[in-house]
Amino acid sequence: MAGVGQVDAKEVTLIYQNEEAGRQVVMILAFTQQGLSAAVQRLVAGDFGRCLLDQDRSGDPAIISLALCPTEYKPPEETPKSTPTPTPTPQDEWYPTPTPAAGGGILIVADDNGTATYEGWTGAYDFQDVAIQAGYQATVWSTALDGEVTLEQMQAYDAVIWCTGDYQEEEITPALNDFLTIASYLADGGRVILTGAFIGSAMESESGLLLDIQVTQPGHPLAEGFEAEQVITLERFTADEDYSPYVLSESDPDVIVFARGPASEFAGQAVITANEDELNSSRTIFIGFPIYLLPGDERYQLGANAIRWLLEGVEG
Repeated sequence: MAGVGQVDAKEVTLIYQNEEAGRQVVMILAFTQQGLSAAVQRLVAGDFGRCLLDQDRSGDPAIISLALCPTEYKPPEETPKSTPTPTPTPQDEWYPTPTPAAGGGILIVADDNGTATYEGWTGAYDFQDVAIQAGYQATVWSTALDGEVTLEQMQAYDAVIWCTGDYQEEEITPALNDFLTIASYLADGGRVILTGAFIGSAMESESGLLLDIQVTQPGHPLAEGFEAEQVITLERFTADEDYSPYVLSESDPDVIVFARGPASEFAGQAVITANEDELNSSRTIFIGFPIYLLPGDERYQLGANAIRWLLEGVEG
């Protein structure tokens, strides 16, 4: 490979990691499943022995931004165990399956098994960053790599954050089986955040350009730290066009905390809602766009507010 050199293995993996726009970006290119497994194990162990490395000279020179590594890899025996790494399928042996954190914690589902519309992001890792910074334990599960989430898995956690980002299914998002699982979890008193650009039925939902959001219920815990009627302009990042998410059908002003802003289509319509069922103590937050569209400070404030309200009364 030009500018990098050769490695002493027939098959190699290419690992790229960097920080862009305040978020960590990691890419792994591998020829085989074994190579992908080895690359993940290297990242977990922080072990780049026998790899050809390119340092990030524009930032911290100690940070590896590009590594070309042999496929064959045996992790050090004393490698500290960090957050469990998802497995491509529940039966696969190459990756350890995510397990519930002690005391329940939060399950964050990256629902990336549909069709990406804009950037191919779910926002799951944005929520994980918020949760960790706020002092919560959080595990990310990818539907594309790990398969469907079962009701039993969801019930092992205190709350579930289901992130579809800009992914959508052909008929309904999340997929019907996932919707039914979420509904069963809520019926048993679960706590759920459901967020994404295309939540709902493709046939029955109407899309509208979303450029900003506005606070409509400043006294609600989700709006803590925001001013009354504050307008927040969304950011596009790498997409070629602005997002046009589905319009939420909620009309009850008591549950609408943020609405589509004045520069958006369908201005004044619900975009973030918070529902509480007093009979079974379940709570549901709908966020009708991926939270990575929010500026950094507002993204953290809203995410932390949502998690705190969601877990109110269940934290041990």
